[in-house]
Amino acid sequence: MPIKTIVPNVYVVCDHDLTHIYDSAAYLVITEESKYLLIDSGSGYGFINMVNNILEISVKPNKITYVILTHCHISNSGGSKLLRDYFRIPVAAHEEDAMRLMKADKACIDIEGVREFTAIPVTLVIRDVEYVFNEVSPKVKVIHTPGHTPGSLSVIIELKGLKAGFVGDLLGPLSKSWNSDEAQWRESLSKVLNESLDILCTSGGCVVGSSNVNTLLRKVISSKPIWI
Repeated sequence: MPIKTIVPNVYVVCDHDLTHIYDSAAYLVITEESKYLLIDSGSGYGFINMVNNILEISVKPNKITYVILTHCHISNSGGSKLLRDYFRIPVAAHEEDAMRLMKADKACIDIEGVREFTAIPVTLVIRDVEYVFNEVSPKVKVIHTPGHTPGSLSVIIELKGLKAGFVGDLLGPLSKSWNSDEAQWRESLSKVLNESLDILCTSGGCVVGSSNVNTLLRKVISSKPIWI
């Protein structure tokens, strides 16, 4: 299946259709400064397919500046260890989930039948509520958006007049086994709504158009969360 283009310079290179049934969506973004970012990395089970998709966009994986993980769940983060091992790509994650990844904490397992995983080294541990990736672009920032997991974050990028948010599983579900927190979840949703996004990309796909994004976020905020 061919890669998916969301808007120019934003590509889905990994998901359960493209690469492996265990994979959540991973997005390759080309910034206005022609830097490459990978947001999330799939489970690792579809690693070769993901790499081939990146090459199909004429991007060499070793030129990717960072893999930024929206949260620790293996369906989103498992491929990052392979990317680091094979291509020396640094991995960034928020402190609370980074600690779990580096300890191979089972709270990061969200795939049925998977009982353990290899610890994932995190190069850049983000401790701030808001962090700007100036080494990549002043138009790339991450904001701490806990709720789904304690260390969930959202990546906000300005791309030629459009503002895109990559939020992982911010919309849910929640689980006590992941240490999800409903109050934090609602606060994080409101924080992302206040970013006035034109594009919202989750672990399951993207919504394009500011009115569509705002309608979706307001609907989720006004609803009861799904607990599993």
